[in-house]
Amino acid sequence: MNDSKDSKLVAILRGITPTEVLAHVAVLIDAGFRYIEVPLNSPDWRRSIADAVSHFGEQATIGAGTVLTVEQVDTLAAIGAGLIVTPNAHPAVIRRARAAICSPAPVLRRRARRLARWRPVRTG
Repeated sequence: MNDSKDSKLVAILRGITPTEVLAHVAVLIDAGFRYIEVPLNSPDWRRSIADAVSHFGEQATIGAGTVLTVEQVDTLAAIGAGLIVTPNAHPAVIRRARAAICSPAPVLRRRARRLARWRPVRTG
């Protein structure tokens, strides 16, 4: 793999845990990856992303995938994430990501139309 920061490949650490994340990110950086995503459906994603940013934030852009809400963007900005991947093109999420993190990477798929209509339901 190319060691330059020009590579746009994103490594996705699906299901990664905080106890695993640092070792995996180190291997990915050694392999030349400069963009690393931890999906928000991973166990304790806040800690995994914060730890990865703390240890490797100077070497790679580390962020999150499956970002669906503005609140998630705010949390990610607060822990230093530098990458947002969203499975839809929800305008409010993209606007907030651009303002807070400046690198939203929407991933559009066939199911994006269904997800664009999805809204989180607040309870309690």
